[in-house]
Amino acid sequence: MGSERGARGGAWWGRVRGDLREGIAELERRERLAPGRVRRPGGRRKRLAEIDATLLEDLELLVEADSRSDPESLLRWTSKSVRHFAAGCAG
Repeated sequence: MGSERGARGGAWWGRVRGDLREGIAELERRERLAPGRVRRPGGRRKRLAEIDATLLEDLELLVEADSRSDPESLLRWTSKSVRHFAAGCAG
């Protein structure tokens, strides 16, 4: 068990060292951010619709059959559970 803990600790320390080096390099570059910003732009996670172009269409097809509201409304009600949505998305 000791060697396992040491192996995980070594990997962790390697990541920490890399992060520290990157942070020090950023400070040394003295980059200026736009006023009111604390991070550079573009660091957010991509939206799922950007990753999977058919996601919104696929979800619409899952909801459409069991929809309980006006199809033109932004608010949609469905009788499907999360489990049924997950099964529909998986297969």
